[in-house]
Amino acid sequence: MLLTFELCLLVSPIVAAPNGAITFTWADIIASVKDRPSATQVASNDTPRYTVIHRKVYDLSGDFLSWHPGGAVGLSQLGEDASGAFDAFHSDAAQEVLANFYAGDLAAHEPSKQNDFATDLDALRSKAEAEGLFDASLLYYGRKFAEVLAISAAAWYILYTGRGSWSSVFGFALLTGLFWQQCGWLSHDVLHHQLFTDRRLNNLAGYVLGNAFQGLSVAWWKYKHSMHHTVPNVHDADPDIDTLPFLAWSEMALEMFNDVNEEQLGQFMVSHQPILYFPLLSVARMSWVLQSVLWQTSSSSQKLYPTERKYESAALAVHWSVYLLGTMYCAGISRGLLALYLAQGFGGIMLAAVFSVNHNGMPVLSKTESTETNFYELAVITGRNVIPSPVASWFTGGLNYQIEHHIFPSLPRHNFHLVTDRVEKLCTKHNIPYHETTLVGGLQEVIARLARVSKAVRGQQAVPKVQ
Repeated sequence: MLLTFELCLLVSPIVAAPNGAITFTWADIIASVKDRPSATQVASNDTPRYTVIHRKVYDLSGDFLSWHPGGAVGLSQLGEDASGAFDAFHSDAAQEVLANFYAGDLAAHEPSKQNDFATDLDALRSKAEAEGLFDASLLYYGRKFAEVLAISAAAWYILYTGRGSWSSVFGFALLTGLFWQQCGWLSHDVLHHQLFTDRRLNNLAGYVLGNAFQGLSVAWWKYKHSMHHTVPNVHDADPDIDTLPFLAWSEMALEMFNDVNEEQLGQFMVSHQPILYFPLLSVARMSWVLQSVLWQTSSSSQKLYPTERKYESAALAVHWSVYLLGTMYCAGISRGLLALYLAQGFGGIMLAAVFSVNHNGMPVLSKTESTETNFYELAVITGRNVIPSPVASWFTGGLNYQIEHHIFPSLPRHNFHLVTDRVEKLCTKHNIPYHETTLVGGLQEVIARLARVSKAVRGQQAVPKVQ
């Protein structure tokens, strides 16, 4: 269900409220970002850039980026009502620090995205906190950590004892791909601060599980993933659906080819994307690895998402030293490198096959539509749950509860099942579609969506609007 805003097209004057605070209209808020400023532009000049949180207006220009632990992620909410996103990702203490950027209040006659659905979910969050559901089980996460180490140990044992035989190469690759996948879910949990109350400990665990174990940069992932959480399936905003020229998830995406050569490549790839989808997943992880290395060597990445770069770089060096030297020692140079290459492919397929089901093939919203949609509604209508079972929940790392995760990102995965019925009932109460299917059914929906866009590119039919 969309919450419609009646936004003025003309900028109205900013006035003072009776209590002395400056008041803003939505026209004022939107006008502050109508030039679509980059992170560098926001940080380098004093032009006010506004966002709204619980009817209070904040200016995120200037010093905000150097203070914000999430770097430029906060800029995804410029010109928006960021109340839901703020509540989902921040503690009460953050509200006190945010006061330093307070600019005024939203005018009393202006609408807010905090509708009855958001109010009910806020109440559910408070109740879940009182029930202790946001307290992680150290025993559970200790067991998951032991699991991933056991998978990796088995992979190395097979490669070492097989001394480069074909069976040992494939056995190592398959188990290492599974190790990286399960490490991915575990690092996802700690970097959402589900495990420790001390955020520094979660980040430290992330450097081990992400950089050292997987060879992926924590800061690169956090920036990309946090942006996705704030604007899931929003065209030209969510990096997870910014996959041109290889894949297009909506007709809107076809407008984003940058030049003639990219358009030619994109037309070919998108025209055949249902067939190319799984082969592309096999090289996805190698792309992420490359992006992680480039992130660590970029001078501008620290401005987008600040991190302990020296720790990240050291952990990445450990990862590549172990895997390059280790595989070649166990299986020889050629088969060792082959084992590592195949592991990248298996890992990419197992990772991407899961998180593509989370949102791909679900409704894609324009920027205007997302502006009119409450944060929680956006999370529900763009998310797809996978029916839980012991195997599905283990293989997906709890991300089969995708809707609940987007609503409560810091809720430990072992407690998702305790809130899912309550979330679904609230969705029913407020007439918001809550979608759940099997893992295979989800993949079929993803392929079907790719096929519809592909046919549109070939001129066989228009892309129907996803309901």
